[in-house]
Formats: sequence, C-alpha cells, structure tokens
Amino acid sequence: MKLLLYIGLAICLYCVFRKIHTAMLLRKIEREIDKTVCENDRLQHIKDKRHERELAHRAHLNSSIFELIWMVPYLFYLVIQSTFSSLMRKIKKQ
Repeated sequence: MKLLLYIGLAICLYCVFRKIHTAMLLRKIEREIDKTVCENDRLQHIKDKRHERELAHRAHLNSSIFELIWMVPYLFYLVIQSTFSSLMRKIKKQ
C-alpha cells in the first residue's frame, strides 16, 4: 500500500517539476523573443534617424543651392548699381 502511495507521490512530483520546467523554458523563449524584438526596434530607430538626418542634410543642401542661385542675380544687381552710382558721382563732379 505504501508502495502505491510513493509511486503516486513520485508521479505527482514528476508532473509538477515537468510543468515548472516547461514554464521556465517558455519564459526563456519569451525573453529571447523580447530581446530580438527590442533589438529590431532599436535597429529600426537607428535606420529612421539616419534617414531623417540624410533628408535634412539634402534639404539643407538644396536650400543652400537655391539661395545661391537667387543670390547671384542679386549680387550682379548690386555690382551694377554700385558701378552706376560711382559713374553718376564722377559725372556730377565734372
């Protein structure tokens, strides 16, 4: 009779430890998945930031080129105006 009791107790303990072991394995797998997801999110964040920086840099370059393109006629206008003003002063002095 005691033998059956010990066998039943052993089976119960085996089942309990097996469930605990399975739960620990599942938790370990969940942690690995979480690490992978976090790493992927971090890498995606880095890619997004790099892309944003590249876009901002291109926009800055484009705006700088645009400003230079519009600056050339303005500078040309200033040179002509300055030359014309100096010529007018010379003419008035004579």
